[in-house]
Amino acid sequence: MARRLRGRHVGRPSPRVTPDLTCRSTFKQSSGTSYIIGGGAFHAADKIVQFNGFGTVSVKNFYANDYGKVARSCGNCSNNGGARHFLLDNIVAVDGGVLCGINTNYGDTCIITNSCQDNGKNCDRFTGNNNGAEPPKIGSGPDGTYCQVTGFTTAC
Repeated sequence: MARRLRGRHVGRPSPRVTPDLTCRSTFKQSSGTSYIIGGGAFHAADKIVQFNGFGTVSVKNFYANDYGKVARSCGNCSNNGGARHFLLDNIVAVDGGVLCGINTNYGDTCIITNSCQDNGKNCDRFTGNNNGAEPPKIGSGPDGTYCQVTGFTTAC
């Protein structure tokens, strides 16, 4: 049985994490890498992983079904201004939104490898802010700089 992640958890390595149905995991580390290895989430109306800190969040061998976004760096946090990085590997995501949302103006990156999203939604790019306003989306899909995608398919 996988250990369940409930509520807010701060920057700890999390082997074999399975968030409950509508739980959002919020990472607030100041640097370093946090890991989610294995598990899945269902019926998440918004984000599954929210990254408000800095450094890297690595998500590997994860399943998402009926969700808004698998991972999103905070688009309007008061402490915005530094880069956040996502490494997504072997993600299977169906009946939901984009795998990753990042703020390119802060240098955020998302590297997606060997993953599937049944509607082809891999990465959204935003212009983040630190004043609480909704960040505008400026593009979707890999751009070779901020969003890099290899081994991606829609055949989940």
